[in-house]
Amino acid sequence: TRFSERLLLAHLARLDRMWGDEWVEHDGEFFQYDGIKVSPRPKQPLPIYTGGSSAPALRRAARLADGWIGHGNTPEEVPALLQQLQEQRAGYGRDSLPFETVIALTTPPDVDTFKRLEEVGMTSGVSYPFSMVLGKASTIDEKRRYMEQFSEQYIQRLA
Repeated sequence: TRFSERLLLAHLARLDRMWGDEWVEHDGEFFQYDGIKVSPRPKQPLPIYTGGSSAPALRRAARLADGWIGHGNTPEEVPALLQQLQEQRAGYGRDSLPFETVIALTTPPDVDTFKRLEEVGMTSGVSYPFSMVLGKASTIDEKRRYMEQFSEQYIQRLA
């Protein structure tokens, strides 16, 4: 919605000022605060990521964000979402700027699927949560072994 975009723009504008050298006060449409500043301030610009698959959410990501985070999609849904983002970013004249797409798949990891989705614009992925592969009572050692196995089976093969 336009309200969500106005709210996000207001937040981004305030954050930029808070990362400056001066204390910032604000009394606006969405929030109010007396004397605030973020310290230490970031040494370089921080990327802003948004999420959601609705038309307004994709439009916000295309227009305002440095990246988009999926909420959990099937591999079949991802190409159309990425195409919409690419088209909208081009429409806003932002298609030449860096943009990351973080895809959370609802299916088990698969190298061929990752490669296919990378070809259509997927830049990063989110793995299955430990509870889905190890069960809720997994130990730290089990999680470490799973991460090592994941690295061998997927990360190293995709690098």
